[in-house]
Amino acid sequence: GLTDHLVANIAELSAGDDDLREETRASVEGNVDQVLRMLKLGAAADGLVVPPDAAEYVRGLVRRGITLAVLLRTYRLGHAWFWDVWSEALMERVADPTELLVAQDQSSAFLFAYIDGISGVLVDAYGTERERMVRSAGQVRAETARAILAGAAIDEEVADQRLGYELRRHHVAL
Repeated sequence: GLTDHLVANIAELSAGDDDLREETRASVEGNVDQVLRMLKLGAAADGLVVPPDAAEYVRGLVRRGITLAVLLRTYRLGHAWFWDVWSEALMERVADPTELLVAQDQSSAFLFAYIDGISGVLVDAYGTERERMVRSAGQVRAETARAILAGAAIDEEVADQRLGYELRRHHVAL
């Protein structure tokens, strides 16, 4: 349900990319499983570990050119959706109003702390992956330029793509 909610409300996730949808689902499942496990154990949110599927989700978003803002929005919308489902479940199961209030307060505080904690880690992971990707793309461009300058035989179409520059153009500067 949460995956459907995210795909329906975030345009970048609803582009018909089945792999992205599956990566979103896996990340959602990893986070929800961890949240439920931590709530069950009464663990503090600062004990969270980024689920492997959530880390892979970040890498997939970077590879697709999907912004950090979209990543953070998935967590905010996911938090809101989860809270609605969670609080409804609490109301169905906890009859005593005082106990219900305590359960809502504690779980709300936990969820906000979880989202805050994981967001910080994911922002760092996004930046690291983005930097790695930029460095590797820069390295490929530099190697391609060196090969051209060295007179190596190179496929012009491949070189055009790597450099983001049409080599058959009339060159006026170096």
